[in-house]
Amino acid sequence: MVDGRLVTRIRDDDLEALAALVATADPTVATDAESGITELRATIPGPRMAERLDLLGVNERVGREAFDRRVHEAIANVDDRLADDELAVDPAIFMQERAFYERFTFQVWITRLREAAPTAPVTEIRRLFVYPEPDDFWWLHHWLRSLESRAAIRLALLAFPQADVVVRLRVGGDDRTDQLAAISADARNSLRTRGASFLPLIVLTEGASDAELLRDALHVLFPHLVDLVRFLDFDALPSSAKRTSGGAKDIAPKIRTLLGSGIQQRIVAVYDNDLQGRQALAELQQHVLPAGVVAACYPDLDLARSYPAYGLPGTGDENRIAATNVNGTAASLELYLGRDSLTAPDGSLYPVKWKLKSQDGVYQGVVDHKGTVQDHFKRKVTAARAGGGCLPDQDWSGVHLLLQHVLHAHESVTQSQY
Repeated sequence: MVDGRLVTRIRDDDLEALAALVATADPTVATDAESGITELRATIPGPRMAERLDLLGVNERVGREAFDRRVHEAIANVDDRLADDELAVDPAIFMQERAFYERFTFQVWITRLREAAPTAPVTEIRRLFVYPEPDDFWWLHHWLRSLESRAAIRLALLAFPQADVVVRLRVGGDDRTDQLAAISADARNSLRTRGASFLPLIVLTEGASDAELLRDALHVLFPHLVDLVRFLDFDALPSSAKRTSGGAKDIAPKIRTLLGSGIQQRIVAVYDNDLQGRQALAELQQHVLPAGVVAACYPDLDLARSYPAYGLPGTGDENRIAATNVNGTAASLELYLGRDSLTAPDGSLYPVKWKLKSQDGVYQGVVDHKGTVQDHFKRKVTAARAGGGCLPDQDWSGVHLLLQHVLHAHESVTQSQY
């Protein structure tokens, strides 16, 4: 249910999909007033459900494609009736219907659905629709019923993005109160077990510390997605992949190791936004990446466009600090951990120092006191988790941007299956 209205019915073979959607919710047990059947109910805010669906590959584009296929099916159905001499007694009616569907775009559907919703009854009055009734909320709503359950929910959330999603799973007919606790526990365990069958997104970073810091940030910023994302545990890699020192050049061998093991998960390989990261990404992109693998650098950061950095070696300004655009040359993960993590005791930002020089004369930089910056961030994470989320005086903008970049990396290449 979305916005209090039934969107789709979950079939038995769709229970894994249901479980993956509500795995982080806290279901309750209730008894349906009309049927007397005991139900497990889970309520998820629309924006959070949309993010989970996006991460499962059912994003806005997939929803739109599912809608377009539904329109094409409707047109094909009209054509079949036109070709049937017994049905096509008055072809003009069918031609009008066909012309309507040719103009019936996703934007038309979503606009009319929103306009009709305020005056529509919450409970559907069952009736048969013979021809299109585009001003009727429930005729518009019926377009969701024939779609795969996750695609239907994603479309409903495009129309009503702030609406709550309520999933109702019938777990039995006995509503005696002494059995409710047992029913609830059994159903929750079942949901969580089934939800584990959905393979999480694997994220490869340049090093173990990057993976740890991003994992901590995900728990604070996107706690409802932690079961759908796995930052690679370097200690769990096969021995052939462990013999690496970390760094940008080690990501490609790790990708090959994972693919060679027959892994089925989608992979995002993410590089630092510095000289070595960009060079390693460019080298990787000279090869065709397999389906399910996406590679990218961290996105450019506003803070890094004017960040304190020492002068370049050999310029005479080696000891002078000036505002410098370090995107693409020194924007490692530490720069994304927030101003509060980067601030020194005297109130200034820890500056970037230049170390390596490429053949093109471009320098690779690293933020000074890198370990201290990481320690500041870990304390920030601890405070945020103790306080139930981001605190008002904390800066999470950089790592939020980075995680959004990672979580949505596959959207441009997602192949619709719905």
